Amino acid sequence: MFLVLLIVGPATALESIFHDPWLNWDFKNLTGLNTNDFEIIVENGAFNPNPLAVPPEVLMGMPYQNFAVTHADFNGDLDLDTKLSWSNPRPNPPGLVAPNQIVHVGGDMRNSGKILDAGWTVNGVRVPVGPAPNGPKGIAISYELTEIRPTNSGEIHMQLQIAPQYFKDRPTGAEAGWTGIRTFVNIPADLLGLADLNNSLVLNNLAAYEVVPQRGQPGLPGNFDPPQYIQRSDVIMMNTDSFFDVYLATVDAGHLGPQYESLLYAQVLNAGAPIGQFWNLNPQCPEPGTWVMLVGGALTSLIYAGWRRLFRR
Repeated sequence: MFLVLLIVGPATALESIFHDPWLNWDFKNLTGLNTNDFEIIVENGAFNPNPLAVPPEVLMGMPYQNFAVTHADFNGDLDLDTKLSWSNPRPNPPGLVAPNQIVHVGGDMRNSGKILDAGWTVNGVRVPVGPAPNGPKGIAISYELTEIRPTNSGEIHMQLQIAPQYFKDRPTGAEAGWTGIRTFVNIPADLLGLADLNNSLVLNNLAAYEVVPQRGQPGLPGNFDPPQYIQRSDVIMMNTDSFFDVYLATVDAGHLGPQYESLLYAQVLNAGAPIGQFWNLNPQCPEPGTWVMLVGGALTSLIYAGWRRLFRR
């Protein structure tokens, strides 16, 4: 019975399963300078996406040709972080991203941990966004963490955050946020992949899967009562790196599996001005190993309950 209780434990602890998503971003170069690198720093010091994987785990994007991973302590907290760097933009020469030019990058961010920072660099040296030479250097890159709650049928939540360095670089009260939020559920997994998440994706073609998102938290099943629906015209601004919970839908058990995906699209705002956009795609299920633990734990709970009834006779 002691062994049974040990096995049941993970099922209780894993009522909500969290996923880092496949993420693609567009960003406008607002540095006022010609840049040739773009970098993103994430919390997991062992994160190492492979651009040569099939399908690729990293997009070279537009207009970059090179990708590199560096592990170091980038935020001064005495543990390792990971820097993802895109460089050598086409055409080469001159190999530069001009002011106001838009770049596109993306990656399979599963197990990346939180995005801590992002910005533009020249030959690997970060350059400010705003008045040089001492303007803020972090940009308002969005990170998203998907929450699946299988114990409540199948709630899909997406928690949006702005990288914390953006706020550290700016005066107290600085804001960044989102507008134009659109959400989709139960998309067949073979319909969209990482490489499809860009401006050429016509979201209206996914109308059969679109749902009207709601503000999630507080309360169960994760939305307000009465529901507070998020319209495309809504502007949601944050002045801290706390998350904004978007409740997409509660899907039936038949759609809780790797064969279905959820998608969130939004435009990113810096103090009310658009600076980019992003697409987030995530399977509607736990990781396979976690799912086995969850199901196995649930089965063991039933067996244990049966034993208790048996011994009470």
